Amino acid sequence: MSSSKRAATPFKKSHTLDFALEVVSTDSRGDVSVQCLFCLYEGRQVVEVGVAGRKRKQRNDIQYFTKSFAPFKYRSHHLGQHAASWTEYQMLSNPTDAARKQLIKKKNEKKNAIKLFCKEEEVSVYTTTIKDVVRFDLAMDFVSIGLSFRQTTEAMQKAKTRTKTTKLSGLNDSIAGQYTRVLVAVALQQIVVILDHESVWAMSLAGDGSTHRGQSFFDLRVRACYRGELMNLHLAAIPMFDRHSAVHIFNLIVKFMDALYNKWRAKLIGVSTEVRTP
Repeated sequence: MSSSKRAATPFKKSHTLDFALEVVSTDSRGDVSVQCLFCLYEGRQVVEVGVAGRKRKQRNDIQYFTKSFAPFKYRSHHLGQHAASWTEYQMLSNPTDAARKQLIKKKNEKKNAIKLFCKEEEVSVYTTTIKDVVRFDLAMDFVSIGLSFRQTTEAMQKAKTRTKTTKLSGLNDSIAGQYTRVLVAVALQQIVVILDHESVWAMSLAGDGSTHRGQSFFDLRVRACYRGELMNLHLAAIPMFDRHSAVHIFNLIVKFMDALYNKWRAKLIGVSTEVRTP
């Protein structure tokens, strides 16, 4: 009896544009692995267990495809995890141009966001070097009084012109954002140093919801006794793009604290929220 094996569908270059994919690796045999760009930039669609027939816990990783590269696999994934974005993508008048440029722009923005951070070899430590210290300090002064990155750039240009200081030149929105991320990273690292100090044996978290320009945020603070002094430190204002349910807020806190300080569970003794009465 003779048997035949159906050949695997090969990957086509046109798939990258037609289905918003990106080749991430090619092995010695020439077989490729591609990733979903919707997963990379937007994450998976949030669907809780029991809703829309879902029986398993929601995944939050990036979808990778290997052979066979059948188009129905891409469509099935996009419809199940990125229905709205996939529909919008298909409606673009020129997806091979406009859509690709938009995705590339997002990818470049992600790279530029951490451009100043350099990971040390063999250790999980990031360092950054600020070459123009005066420009950095003045830019952060502007940001600290509420100026946006664009306003900071314009204010820096005015300061350069008024003072005739060439060291203040070259600032743009992207660099102002990078500077701010450096300052935030340093502040969070200092909070970790405090929480990890031997004098801190317990800590508590305090949360509060707020809205800024139509965007909901969950404001998170940490309270601890450091060297005999009670500290009340602001951790972050975490944007809430989805529901405001207790489960969703809990998952936000856990994800953030796990990334910030992996020993937080051992020291946590309480969680509180602010309740406002009219």
